[in-house]
Amino acid sequence: MPIVFGLPVFAFIAILEPYRLRRITSFLDPWADQLGSGYQLSNALMAVGRGQWTGVGLGASVQKLNYLPEAHTDFIFSVIAEELGFVGVCGVISLYALLVGRAFWLGMRCVEMKRHFSGYGDTLAAKLHHMALPWLTVALSLSAVLTRQLRASLIAETRSDVALAARARGLPERTIFRRHVLPNSILPTLNLLAVNIGWLIGGTVVVEQVFAIPGMGQLLVRAIFSRDYMVVQGVAMVFALATVLVNFLADVLTVTADPRVRL
Repeated sequence: MPIVFGLPVFAFIAILEPYRLRRITSFLDPWADQLGSGYQLSNALMAVGRGQWTGVGLGASVQKLNYLPEAHTDFIFSVIAEELGFVGVCGVISLYALLVGRAFWLGMRCVEMKRHFSGYGDTLAAKLHHMALPWLTVALSLSAVLTRQLRASLIAETRSDVALAARARGLPERTIFRRHVLPNSILPTLNLLAVNIGWLIGGTVVVEQVFAIPGMGQLLVRAIFSRDYMVVQGVAMVFALATVLVNFLADVLTVTADPRVRL
């Protein structure tokens, strides 16, 4: 019934504006204006036809070399059809069908078990298990810079005058590392982490969108698209306060680790 009532409304909306009607007619017959409104669709059809049964080979598509504009959007399916052919297209459709079917099956199972919001598990261990990959994604984005900074600081402190004096006194290397090298090496790395914490918080917005985590990042994105400026300002304020708080804690830890530093 909604389809029956929706079709006349859709037709009226399409006729109301000429450009909408032209888009529909160009979609129905792209060859009528092959170099104009039907350029994208006609090149997509040529890519599909060129693929035939088994395709021209992975990476050997010609239409994606500026012949098919915007090949990275939904028209990427035409590139897949050209490179992998009808067999590859059937494989992609089968994978999508399997993914969607599995999602619907899990949804129906959750409804039957009355567990509508159990996507991240019911116990703490299950929640930690599901959050491991997002945490790893956020951590890896900054771990390379911090690791290189810590390595450089360790090498410099190992060759410092303090370490040489400790060796001259006969202290073992383990004691020198624990008392002198490691504390002085951690401080630059800690300050670097505090400086980049704002960038790290901004990265969580992307991670929440990718992993569908209902957090502050998703709230910010929804507020931006719905133009809810009060929510945007509130989330931005929370992020700013978190950045200031982390930098303050880094300063406190620096004073604790190095008595020579004063707040």
